[in-house]
Amino acid sequence: MDRCSQDVICGLKKRDIDVRDILLSVKNEELIREENKVRDLDNGHGIYALAEVRELYGKRRNIVVYVNTELQESSRIKRERKLRRARARLGAYKSKLERGNYMKISPVVSHVKECLQGVSKYFQPEYHQDKETGRITIDWKSKKKVLDESAELDGKFALMSTNLDTKCVEIVDAYFGKDKIERAFRCVKDVIKIQPVRCWLANRVKVHVFICFIAYLLMRAMEYKLQRAGMKITAERAIQELGKIRQGVIIDPTTQYQAIKVARLPKIQKQIISSLGLSGYIKSDT
Repeated sequence: MDRCSQDVICGLKKRDIDVRDILLSVKNEELIREENKVRDLDNGHGIYALAEVRELYGKRRNIVVYVNTELQESSRIKRERKLRRARARLGAYKSKLERGNYMKISPVVSHVKECLQGVSKYFQPEYHQDKETGRITIDWKSKKKVLDESAELDGKFALMSTNLDTKCVEIVDAYFGKDKIERAFRCVKDVIKIQPVRCWLANRVKVHVFICFIAYLLMRAMEYKLQRAGMKITAERAIQELGKIRQGVIIDPTTQYQAIKVARLPKIQKQIISSLGLSGYIKSDT
């Protein structure tokens, strides 16, 4: 990446020791301040970010540390739920060992691992064997340092820019903007079905791709109209709903009078039709 002539913005992996140290060096109380907010989220949450030039991978980089408070809270709740369940299982198994007469360590260790599945890094199990009776009991300690580090890393991530002059907000916007590009490619591949390309001549392939591009453009224009009308649904969902509309032809056998009737529309279909200005095309009779 350093050998290319382009500036790069990318996310960094938490499991990298250097990245982890950077994330831990920026404390949550320092990061989560109103002046550091770069994006608003639902339910009063937000994304807070700080940028700093640091040495990373042998060069000076523009590093952005950001925290998503919504993800931070959900991660904390999920971890606490798992910890409570693990403690309850350990407590129940400890009582069982104290009432029983277990002499072999291997099955006890295996059962303790099952109790701590998913949260084993937060506990230090201790095994005790009575010298006289040979009975095995257990106890455990919580690894406070590991718990504190996990709490500090909840919802926190790092971005890197090779351009040292790029501002913090610009890096965050550019990185999150990739989601729109990824969704566009996913839509063209999965919804519009750009593949397979059933033609071989170069000009025909270009026309096929151009038609797919126009289809994507129409879908995004459709989504824009829906959002302006206050409908928070995707164009794909709207197309699916419109595809459910059913129309029937009523014929009077004596007079041969014909009438085209549309089945009663649910509320969401009426809203989509109104938002897109299609009322004149959905005929109730002729």
